[in-house]
Amino acid sequence: MPIADIVLNHKANGDQKETFYVLKMDPENRQQSLSEPYEIEGWTGFNFLGRKDKYNEFKWHWYHFTGIDYDARHNETGIYMITGDNKGWANQEVVDNEKGNFDYLMFCDIDFKHPEVQEHLREWVWTNVK
Repeated sequence: MPIADIVLNHKANGDQKETFYVLKMDPENRQQSLSEPYEIEGWTGFNFLGRKDKYNEFKWHWYHFTGIDYDARHNETGIYMITGDNKGWANQEVVDNEKGNFDYLMFCDIDFKHPEVQEHLREWVWTNVK
């Protein structure tokens, strides 16, 4: 019987850059902003063109993530919290408080509060359990 060990936290190596607003966060205290909101480009577009929608039609975009670690517009690494409605790190009570809030780990951090993400992951899990 096959067993799956799956981590659903982040995505890496997007297919295309997208433009959106962020706050640059202090890497030692991810609750502390180092900037006002500003526009960056990030590799947050995941289209999976080679799959041709074989498994599903879901396309990931910047608004499906809470944070990112690379600003392609300015060629800078860092911890960037994506701004917008219902954005932010996970509730402090459910993640480690290391570095202020250890929700963000790397790459494009999935926003589990986003309803499209919730629906997609429910479908994805049931498709892959069969």
